[in-house]
Amino acid sequence: MTPLFVIAYLLVDQLLSHRQTEANSWINSGYNFGSVGGAAGAGALLSHTSPAIITLGVAAVALLSVACAQRLPHPPPPSPRMPAQQRHEIGAETDA
Repeated sequence: MTPLFVIAYLLVDQLLSHRQTEANSWINSGYNFGSVGGAAGAGALLSHTSPAIITLGVAAVALLSVACAQRLPHPPPPSPRMPAQQRHEIGAETDA
């Protein structure tokens, strides 16, 4: 979650510099409401099913996510005509 917070806060600094406090509060509130909703939904689901079914469901979602990620296009390799520093920066971006 940390990278999402970093990106959100940077976007707030860039786009909403005049309302940073309010925008940051909305980011934090959205995360907290999502966490509470997820925990409540998981608790309700767990009370009506068995832990084994929940574990299989989570594993299925994880496998589906990996399969979808494998289908994403790979970035092109850096051009050999680029300066070495720029090739290094592009390689670092694609590794992250």
